[in-house]
Amino acid sequence: MSHVKSSSKVKDEHHWDVAVQRYVLSGVGLPIGSTKLMHINTQTCLFPDLTDLFTIVDITAEVDLLLPEISDKLRQLRAILTENLEPTLAIGKHCANPNPCPFTQACWQQVPEVSIPRLDWKKKDMLLAQGVLAIVDLPLNYPLSENQRTYVDSTFSNQPVVDRAAIAVSLTELTYPVHFFDFESQNPAIPRFDGLKPYEQFPFQHSCHVLHEGGQVEHWEYLHCDSQNTDSVCLYP
Repeated sequence: MSHVKSSSKVKDEHHWDVAVQRYVLSGVGLPIGSTKLMHINTQTCLFPDLTDLFTIVDITAEVDLLLPEISDKLRQLRAILTENLEPTLAIGKHCANPNPCPFTQACWQQVPEVSIPRLDWKKKDMLLAQGVLAIVDLPLNYPLSENQRTYVDSTFSNQPVVDRAAIAVSLTELTYPVHFFDFESQNPAIPRFDGLKPYEQFPFQHSCHVLHEGGQVEHWEYLHCDSQNTDSVCLYP
């Protein structure tokens, strides 16, 4: 039995996914000798040779360990479906990982727009258990990094925090001409250009504004117009 995923490696949730499928197939009498998962090979596959686009990994042992738990999991799910009340489950990392939950908007409606700052989920779970959702409810002595504390202080004061001295120093270090560069890139599963691996990023467009010391601004942009590796470019001053 083989299963195909678009990821670049085997993930824990894949074991459960394949285990359920094997449970169903075995239940209808199909004999399965081994369980394998195919995923995108981002290590050695190089365009234009796509013969090794996939890597096959034997996960029979991992799936065999999960199979005895499938029946209990199904009973739990059936019991939930028969209940008249919605399940009580605290919000957390599981709302988006490994996949976004379609009920997130309903479950998170009590979370204020300005909620607790970016912390790891272990700390967030502890704050949630204490009923702390908003930054204004965060204890004043709660340990935060310098950047987190700056963000919290800015929220409390309802004013942006601008380090004017640091900006002034940075500006004095600039030398003309100053370039303001922006670019766009892609990373498709199936590479398009020679030497690229699956999911490897490649730039296809850029824009550059050049500020000269006298105030003159010059603009350059580039857009790759061909789907192949060619010398043709679209470059516009």
